[in-house]
Amino acid sequence: MRLRLLSSSNVLRIPLVTCFLIAACDLSPAPPIPPITPTFHGIPADISESPLITPTEEPDLPQTTVLNTTRPDDLYQPYLPSPDFSKIKFTWLGNGYTRVDGAVGAIPGAHPVYVVSPNTAYAATTHSDTNGRFSLLIVAPPGSWVIVKYDPTNGFLMPDVWFNLVDDSGRGPGGYPHVLEDSRPSVINAAPGGMSLIPFVAPKGDGVPFVIAGSTFPEHLDFQISGNMTKSEDQLGESIDIEGLLTLYTDPKLTETLEEKTLSFTVHLYQLFNSDGVPRTPENQFFSTTLTNTGLPIENRRPTSITKGILSSTPFTHISGSNSLRATFKSSVEIPKDLPDGKYALWIDPSTEPTGASLGGPRPEVNPLIASRALSLPPFTIGTPQNPRLVWGLLTDVPSADGTRGVLTEEDARTVQISNRIATQSPYFIIPRISKETGEPIRYRLEPYLPMLAHGDRYIPNVPTITLKLPSGSLSVEIVRPDGGSDIIGPSPFSKAVSRTPMTSEGIPLDDGGGHLADVLQISTLNDDFSYEFPSYGKYKIRMTGSVEDIYGNTYTGGGTYLLFVAKPLDIEPAILPMTPLQVGNTLNPGVTVLPGVPADIEVRVTLLINSDPENSVDYAVTGKANRFGLFTPAYESQRILMEGEGEFVVDTIARYTDPDGIYWMGATRWGSVVASPTSPLIAHGRRGRDSVPVSKAKSWFISDRTDDSHVWIPYHSGDILWQRDGDAARISITVQDTQGVLDAAISAIESSNVESSTKRHATLGQFPLTLGSREEFNSSYPRFPSEEYPYIGYWYAGVQRPGERVRELVSDDTSASAYWRFGELYAMQPGMGIEGDLPNDVKFQFGGAVFRDSAQNMNHYAIYSSLWVQLPDNDRLGSRVFPPFQGAAGGPNGGPI
Repeated sequence: MRLRLLSSSNVLRIPLVTCFLIAACDLSPAPPIPPITPTFHGIPADISESPLITPTEEPDLPQTTVLNTTRPDDLYQPYLPSPDFSKIKFTWLGNGYTRVDGAVGAIPGAHPVYVVSPNTAYAATTHSDTNGRFSLLIVAPPGSWVIVKYDPTNGFLMPDVWFNLVDDSGRGPGGYPHVLEDSRPSVINAAPGGMSLIPFVAPKGDGVPFVIAGSTFPEHLDFQISGNMTKSEDQLGESIDIEGLLTLYTDPKLTETLEEKTLSFTVHLYQLFNSDGVPRTPENQFFSTTLTNTGLPIENRRPTSITKGILSSTPFTHISGSNSLRATFKSSVEIPKDLPDGKYALWIDPSTEPTGASLGGPRPEVNPLIASRALSLPPFTIGTPQNPRLVWGLLTDVPSADGTRGVLTEEDARTVQISNRIATQSPYFIIPRISKETGEPIRYRLEPYLPMLAHGDRYIPNVPTITLKLPSGSLSVEIVRPDGGSDIIGPSPFSKAVSRTPMTSEGIPLDDGGGHLADVLQISTLNDDFSYEFPSYGKYKIRMTGSVEDIYGNTYTGGGTYLLFVAKPLDIEPAILPMTPLQVGNTLNPGVTVLPGVPADIEVRVTLLINSDPENSVDYAVTGKANRFGLFTPAYESQRILMEGEGEFVVDTIARYTDPDGIYWMGATRWGSVVASPTSPLIAHGRRGRDSVPVSKAKSWFISDRTDDSHVWIPYHSGDILWQRDGDAARISITVQDTQGVLDAAISAIESSNVESSTKRHATLGQFPLTLGSREEFNSSYPRFPSEEYPYIGYWYAGVQRPGERVRELVSDDTSASAYWRFGELYAMQPGMGIEGDLPNDVKFQFGGAVFRDSAQNMNHYAIYSSLWVQLPDNDRLGSRVFPPFQGAAGGPNGGPI
């Protein structure tokens, strides 16, 4: 390792002050809430006639909490209580439906209420009365999770629950459709909610009993699977055996059509925790256990299982006098003999051929990006692994000024990282102490988030990958203050699961136009002692310890040491835009502008890994002080930060300042990219056309006057420009063109796996997709760098930057599912970000870097990419298009002004 230290207090003394003027927005008081009788939506008549709870005279609860402010407080809205499940009762009706009754205090006052089961994807709405009572029916057999949410904005997040808030076009005040007609009701993510499991009676018999409810996809034939799981061994090896009952709940008019029919599901084997107790998941979306050697998360989807089997039923028999059918099943999945030590589970894939007879009703999409909608059976252990450890995030629902979403422990950060996609997570997590609206200290909930178990993106959150037992376990927190003193909270048992997604203090969702981290599962003690006000500015160490159990008796530990800073935010604008790729011989400018303009202490650290090798690193450290206008650059004679060779680099920038009143200010950013040789055999590209157009028909230059659900790829050629109107969407993917045949071995290996049969065709077209080896190779453990077992490593860096705002940043392979964005997003409300999102004539720089490594041939290749994006006015006549800049001397198409 070579360490380069550069220090300078000299700065460019330019009398220039940059100001961001943000107009405050006045909101009128919320209208009084009309008394509306709770109603059922989408329930068959013969079922909805069941009596509701008859309200009784009760004293009113405290006045309803409504988000309604006169001045936005960015993201730090008051902590809102979640639904109180101790006052919510589930009554199983035996016909597929469960009655959900909220007693007094179940909801904090009169609000729209949304209830959904991620197991069946069935949703229903009503509203609570002034005492917080509500009642409705949903399709959710015992063994289902049920999510209950309420709308503190009284109509913005749940359009058409208050019927007078929908305009003639059928849309609510935020421009969103009727919440039950929206297949992907992303605004619901921002509503405070909780999650609870409908109790069930465990079946008798040998082995581990289980009861799991689900719904076939895409048709939604609702079912319940109950039985026992055992492990058997014979001369051929070990196997996991399951048997029991499969019950279907159907449209009463069509029940008999399924009699004597059978049903089959595919059963997959996945690893949950490796031999070290570190969690694993088949799909790394918005987090990853695959890290670059510089420590950044590589998003990837690896849904191919280790092995699989078939769960087949006997012919179904109609249960007389009901809308149910029942059959028995048996299934056995062989365990590979060379399976590494760890904790594993069988997962039931609900995807089947249509059969008819669904109960119907509103069925929003459930997040497919963790387990592809599969349902987990009880976990089991192979060998003697270490105790399983869950990744606990802290303040995952709180974005800092630079876009970082919460913080992980120092221990977990070595093996997993969050990818929020707006901005690369900084290891320096900074939060404000005082609310700008009230002038009072902000209360932060110091309880763990579990992003690897369940989250929502813009969907309904997935069924948790581990069925937690709540209440169980305990949580203890020690806060070490800047003065060296400490506060201790707990221990207190975990009581329930809750979720919440960041929104503005006015109740506006932030980034629901594209993939983003939303509705992350949080486990709560319900103990108000864990709502903490930081007493002073400075550096805090939070030690969180505890454990939680699952319903099968397994215990999972979590926590560790979290580092965070309480400060007023400094906005860091670097001299080089984040995610900019470089060529060998380039120098990286460490200059920054700090907003507001103050003489902050600046530290810039750069680590370059030549050939991505940690043993061949070059480290630079630049320190100094900004001038009184917040401008910093090293002295002219300072040593340059030279990109000495091909590889990957990461940049950390920290700004600190204490004002005359003793108030601490701080800002921090992190980003990374690649360094490529000008003579690299690879040329980096985007992709051609829209993602809905077959690759053989997609064009590099085109006009596409469409605003459907498809997305325009960033331009194929570096230097081209993508023009788009407000209703469209852009999508990121970096591919490579091989000019010397260096990818031939990888193409042959991937083709022979018969997994990605289009790889050769893509390569022939000059857009080879970068992936982390073949899917069959990457089923249970994800290597951090190439090895003999996993020789081919391909992934890409991408960054989209609007000057002053970070729009999209991620590292991924070609399997990333939702790396796109729309143009009304608020980009985590970074400083200077307006409430309208992008506006006509806004410009974005689109950067990319490609990495391909072949350990079998000791080969490392890199390529870099850049293009431009321009927002068109709404009245533009042509629509979205990709062209080179200007018209060119030979004439031809002209995309328009830049």
